[in-house]
Amino acid sequence: MHVKKGKLVIVIVAASAVVAVLFLINKMNESESSIAGVDLLTEVTSTGEQVVGAAIEYTVPITSTNLSETSYSVQAIKGGHHISRNVEHVYVGQAPELGNPVSEGHYVIIEFSGNDLHGGTLSWNGSKYQSSRPTPMYRIQQVEAITTSDGQQLPPTSDEVVSTGERSPVVESFSYESYQNQAGATLPYRLYEPNQEEGERYPLVLFLHGGGERGNDNQIHLLGSEGGVAFARPDVQEQHPSFVVAPQAPYDPSVPLLEGWTTEPTYSMVLELVELMKERYPIDPDRIYIHGMSMGGIGTWNFIETNPDLFAGAIAICGYGHPERAEAIKDVPIWAFHGEDDKIIDVSGSRLMVEALEKVGGHIRYTEFKTGELRSPHSAWGPVYEDKRVIEWLYAQSRAN
Repeated sequence: MHVKKGKLVIVIVAASAVVAVLFLINKMNESESSIAGVDLLTEVTSTGEQVVGAAIEYTVPITSTNLSETSYSVQAIKGGHHISRNVEHVYVGQAPELGNPVSEGHYVIIEFSGNDLHGGTLSWNGSKYQSSRPTPMYRIQQVEAITTSDGQQLPPTSDEVVSTGERSPVVESFSYESYQNQAGATLPYRLYEPNQEEGERYPLVLFLHGGGERGNDNQIHLLGSEGGVAFARPDVQEQHPSFVVAPQAPYDPSVPLLEGWTTEPTYSMVLELVELMKERYPIDPDRIYIHGMSMGGIGTWNFIETNPDLFAGAIAICGYGHPERAEAIKDVPIWAFHGEDDKIIDVSGSRLMVEALEKVGGHIRYTEFKTGELRSPHSAWGPVYEDKRVIEWLYAQSRAN
């Protein structure tokens, strides 16, 4: 066979190009096949549950060499729209968790910017005044080469990887439970159990959520605010091991929005649930606490007014009570909070209760947020649950004193 020199060069060059393309495709496939899965990392913040990061699990160990904030592109999928998330930090981890970078491991951790407005997982239905939680979905693509522990390069992937799971350690520490009364009505609730020692008794913290978290999914009331999780966080439990119970009031259009905790059978079922906790677990009866926000703030006032000998302390956020009952609750330590320009529950609701309790010598503390101090005029719970002094104050209360 006779091939001219020029044609031979073209054939060799073309063949080399094909080999190079095949090699590149093979390397991309190798990179994609090295990804075992992607978990979204979520936390409950003052604005509700947020996707704060992602953990990409690789089948081979990855090193921090070549990793940077530009190594990955991340998009949240909401309502059919692809929305880019701002990547703030990228590092290697040994587990799907934030804040523990290592030199090599099977996970690449991506942290998103705290100023990113697209991290929320909850959806709001204004006509029903109710939150819901569609399953969050993210598409993540490795857009730069990264290095394995044996020095090999994993080139950029040719396609995006869809998130396959979620991790939220504090929320996951709550078990799913349900209480049924004698009439057959059910009250879903979440329960956190502390590490326990034989012979010890522990406080019980009862959280009453707001009107937007009514329902029966047994999850939205833990995700809508920090109220449910604030007392179960590791740093709090390390200092104050305690049980935390968070019931979920039903969504019933026939019940006025702000009366979700004061209407039967929910009101009685909450009290029955507390009694069940006392029977089933080593609860200290002198250290049962109640706190709530908005509809839950109203519920908090109502429960202590009607059960003044049950609770050792209370936090009532943007709620209202009955000033004529002040004498009955003057011995219950209460810390009330409200925004002065609250448009949903007028600030007079707290002011009148505080005034009535002060007149009878009650154990009342009051914090009123000025206009502009809150994210929104009604969201007084944001700074409350982030203030460790408030949590410490509640735990310091005891009926034994």
